[in-house]
Amino acid sequence: MGIIGLLQKQTDHIIAFYNNNIPLSELESPIAYLFGVDVPTDSMNSLLGPSLSQVFDSDLYPSVISNMTNSKVGIAKLQDVNVLSNEVMEVESYVIKNLIIVSNIMIDGFELDDSRIMKRLSSSWPDSYMFVPPEVDANILCMFNDWKVQNNHELFEPILRSRD
Repeated sequence: MGIIGLLQKQTDHIIAFYNNNIPLSELESPIAYLFGVDVPTDSMNSLLGPSLSQVFDSDLYPSVISNMTNSKVGIAKLQDVNVLSNEVMEVESYVIKNLIIVSNIMIDGFELDDSRIMKRLSSSWPDSYMFVPPEVDANILCMFNDWKVQNNHELFEPILRSRD
């Protein structure tokens, strides 16, 4: 379920992994439109445009995109965020306690113990491939996301602990 689906349910804590086949630095619309920010799109992403897709305040977007496209960070975390009512998206206004969006940008410091595996990855890994990544790329993408969670456990633990 995507961010909009979770907002429709008025979920208090959302951890979303943004995995797209086009780098976020090249195609911001799937995230930007949630903040009502007008950027170019393509024929597969966010066709409603920013005015009909907006669910968050535009002022939050610069820090979100900055963190998500920074190879030293790759994660945007927002707390106590006002969700804007959006009739088209069937989202009612409320305050979300935590929103974490993890991008699939290559993060500095990620490497596997076995260099042979890294050499088998596509040159386009992790965020630039045609529709479906090769099997090795997809499996290492899962490991990469696990690595990001483990290396940023201080962001995730309070949210995951609140679920107990």
